[in-house]
Amino acid sequence: MNKYYAVPEIISTEFIVKYREPTDENPYIMINSHYHEDNYEIYFLLEGERYYFLKDRTYHLKQGDLVIIPKNIIHKSSHVKTHKHKRILVQFKESYLTGIAQKDSEVDLLACFKSEKKVLRLDYKEQEFVKNLFNKLLYEQTKKQVGWQLYNKVSLAELLLYINRVILKHANNEFDHPNSLYEKVSEIVKYLNDNFAENITLKNVSEMFYISPNYLCKIFKDVTGFTLIEYLNQIRVKQAQHLLRTEKMNVSQIFEACGFGTMTHFERIFKKVTGSSPLAYRKMHRS
Repeated sequence: MNKYYAVPEIISTEFIVKYREPTDENPYIMINSHYHEDNYEIYFLLEGERYYFLKDRTYHLKQGDLVIIPKNIIHKSSHVKTHKHKRILVQFKESYLTGIAQKDSEVDLLACFKSEKKVLRLDYKEQEFVKNLFNKLLYEQTKKQVGWQLYNKVSLAELLLYINRVILKHANNEFDHPNSLYEKVSEIVKYLNDNFAENITLKNVSEMFYISPNYLCKIFKDVTGFTLIEYLNQIRVKQAQHLLRTEKMNVSQIFEACGFGTMTHFERIFKKVTGSSPLAYRKMHRS
């Protein structure tokens, strides 16, 4: 059986806009969940419905919903009843905003990525404003007329400012779970996110949440799109990547700090997820 893990997605440019319009005849299926090591993403659902797993829960997106995706947060979208939908997204590196927003500015354009609110249900007026900005960004990227890069920087800054205002406006609005099952799985995911360094097994998680192991496997897969063990390995590898990039710990210290039982298991899972060994990954990101 193939196992699908979250993979780090790297964009080669500082800024890109992507539009997609899948159908049932020509579906788009995100096999792997993924995360961005060095870029931010804003996802806007123009038409249709999608399930969207982000950080610790699955959202049921509808037309006009906006998703704010910080760096290093696992996410994945999947179909609801049909693959037919329209979406547009923008990905950018923080360096892209150099000259537009200074670190000492009284306005933090990236504040929306630090907010607890990661999904916004926009009203009609807000949807039209955001749609117009995305259309500008896509048009400028496609036509590449004189000054298009500056135009897109300014338009992106406008989009971020607007999103920050909308978050404040919607401060007391809660995004409900689709049902109680999704809420239960969200609790389990939060537990895994907080305790991945511990010795976690399917048995002890099922006992903690008073669910049989078989039923736990089923609902976790149904709601998130991957098995509990796959997800646990994903967040452990993501943390290992962070430590390899930023700390001077040796590899044996890192695999223990991330909850892997043995060096052999750590190296095998790490290579499966990233395509390289832990030492090769460290060398590549410190060169």
